[in-house]
Amino acid sequence: MRYTVLFLLLAACSGPSLAFRNAETQAVEVGGSTFTVHRLGDRVEVHRTGFEWLPSKAGVFRRSVTAIRRTTGCGIAAGTLEGDQSIQRAELVC
Repeated sequence: MRYTVLFLLLAACSGPSLAFRNAETQAVEVGGSTFTVHRLGDRVEVHRTGFEWLPSKAGVFRRSVTAIRRTTGCGIAAGTLEGDQSIQRAELVC
């Protein structure tokens, strides 16, 4: 029972927040990290869904930027990338 609850909680982590519930979603792997990118207009919400042992924030952000560019074909507006090792958000420049 305990493992079932843990699995369900982890599975729910890749879903978008309510603000991105109608977003286009794509999964991508970058440098050993797996991301789910949710795009809604000129904004993105990125979830790191693969397991990594103590990933650095800087490393995750570098790979997240690559994931955003690959899935959207757009750049990121200066100063808009925010978040942590699990979830990042940014505004796009296309």
